[in-house]
Amino acid sequence: VLFGETTTLGLRWHREQRTTLRRTARRVSTPWGELDLKEGWSGDDLLTLQPEFDQALALADAAAVPVRRVLDAARAAADRPRE
Repeated sequence: VLFGETTTLGLRWHREQRTTLRRTARRVSTPWGELDLKEGWSGDDLLTLQPEFDQALALADAAAVPVRRVLDAARAAADRPRE
């Protein structure tokens, strides 16, 4: 179909593999409200965590603060021991 429907004379293709971290989610509290975090694990090691940006943006807009402050507060809350 590609050669018959386009003017291309060639096509490159290759196989890909994807390696992913095991993911978990949890909720943390910030001074502006609660939001979800995504955590990326390799075995028992937590390698990365990311707050849900859309939730952080909504909290920041509602409180008229920069979204960076909400994101930073969420990451700081994640560093505190779970209750």
